[in-house]
Amino acid sequence: DAAGNVAYMDERDDRDHVFPPGQDFEWTAVTRDDQRGGRHPHISILDELFVETIHGDLTIKVEDNTESGQGIYAEAVEDPNQALDDAEIRYAVIGGLIVLSIKPYRETKTRYIVFNRRTKEVRRIDAIGQSCRQLPEDHGIIFPGGFYLELGDGKVFDGNVEGLELYRVVKSPNGEDVLYIYHRRDNGLYQLLSYNLIRKEVAPPIAAHGVSLFQDGTLLVFKATSEEPSRVHPVQIWRTPFTSLEHAAQASTDGSYLSKVGNAELVRGISESYSIAKMAQKAELSRSIYEELIRASERSVDAYYWLGSSEAFDLKSAMSEVKKTAELVIDELEKVLAMRKRAADAIIQAQKEREELTRKVRPEDMRVVEDFMSALTTLRAQRGHLVSLREIRYIDLASVEKIEKATIEDQERVSRACVVFLSGDDALVPVSTKLDELDGAIAGVQKT
Repeated sequence: DAAGNVAYMDERDDRDHVFPPGQDFEWTAVTRDDQRGGRHPHISILDELFVETIHGDLTIKVEDNTESGQGIYAEAVEDPNQALDDAEIRYAVIGGLIVLSIKPYRETKTRYIVFNRRTKEVRRIDAIGQSCRQLPEDHGIIFPGGFYLELGDGKVFDGNVEGLELYRVVKSPNGEDVLYIYHRRDNGLYQLLSYNLIRKEVAPPIAAHGVSLFQDGTLLVFKATSEEPSRVHPVQIWRTPFTSLEHAAQASTDGSYLSKVGNAELVRGISESYSIAKMAQKAELSRSIYEELIRASERSVDAYYWLGSSEAFDLKSAMSEVKKTAELVIDELEKVLAMRKRAADAIIQAQKEREELTRKVRPEDMRVVEDFMSALTTLRAQRGHLVSLREIRYIDLASVEKIEKATIEDQERVSRACVVFLSGDDALVPVSTKLDELDGAIAGVQKT
């Protein structure tokens, strides 16, 4: 009051100034009902993913096969002597991703792993434990220092992200960009990650100790240059799309067809088109990938009526072509997969034959000239077989060259040993002895 007295009013600001939740999904803990017994027991995650932390490593499999301990991902655990239910395992389904939280027995640190249901890829990303939010339109997830998409793309930027918490999420009025602001409470550091829905990528992070975002989208950031107090701080000014709704409403439109459709709608349609283009360019020989291409093309044509307009460059026709091509690929896929398997089996067989030859053609064990001649003949035949392998479609030429190089080295080694052997005084004694025996036998021949 005017007299300078201070009185307690309330602690409302303490309740108002809270960070948003770090995760926008719920974890599900596994139970004994999820266990699958056998020679190599494991935990079943939705009958789609299978996890165990026994036998000295953490293993993730995509096949419900308890007779085999092989998986698509493995890493060591600290205590190999643990039972199936000793580890603390939780999971969450986020669109096409399954996020795992695994704390092995007697370990203090929880491991966070992402499984891509589409590409069958596994990645360990421990920053998920600090914060993990779903990207818009089921694109994937974002976390301190990086992101990961359902398409399989992702990146973890360099830098220490320990202690960073989600502080604020800002969406641009045009629906194209989302800004994620993280904050570390102990030293006041901020990290800004901007995600673009069309390009489906995150811009390099901006680190700062002070952040101000204004109505017109102007972003001011400054960063302390040292831990010592200073009167001067470098300030950066950024022009961003993160304006207020009021400021965005003042922007005029050109009255075109696409402007009537609306920018937010355009962003979703173009983003979907961009995803289809990326999938088509890097599509692997997988039936699920091409089936997803067909579904995405149909979904886009049905959802965005404006794709067939001339102003949208008739994207509808392009998507129809992608769909037709994907259908043709699926029809021929089984043949191609069979040829790839044949090529892979040929490489495996060639590798086994080379290893067997390496064990057999040991110059130190050869005592007569016939042994050297037989070894050289066998090695020449092997080289000829390797030449024929190059004609097989989808053969791994790099592996063929590696096996051929090893075969040539064996051939040269045997050739040098043969020369050394033949230069000895007793090298041809067995041959002379054999000739003498034949000469003596000829004398007793009665008929021609």
